[in-house]
Amino acid sequence: MNERIDPILFKIPSLLIQPFVENSLWHGIQNMEGKGRIQVSFDLVEKSVFCAIEDNGIGREHAEKMKINRLYDHISLGSSITQSRMKLLKSLYGSKLGIHYIDLKDSENKPTGTRVELYLPILN
Repeated sequence: MNERIDPILFKIPSLLIQPFVENSLWHGIQNMEGKGRIQVSFDLVEKSVFCAIEDNGIGREHAEKMKINRLYDHISLGSSITQSRMKLLKSLYGSKLGIHYIDLKDSENKPTGTRVELYLPILN
């Protein structure tokens, strides 16, 4: 974590990052061979807290294909609830809030994981 971010002074809306880490585990890491890695990092960018959640899992495209091939129907509400919370926070704090999904690929264009970048308002 960036040493300029004092966890006592800078607050992040509760349970906002957890669903992204959970998605990395359930959709990226769980279905891969070998050791999985999830890295969460924080930094200050202008007047926002920047959070990156990166995994070395199977990637979003492959995870989506696996989801389609499952025999049971599981409706995940975590992402939609988080998106709703992000929309609400954006209406409260304006453009200081953002989310970007990046599909990581190697030189042969094969998936090497997913990176989610969050720009969060500084709440203090």
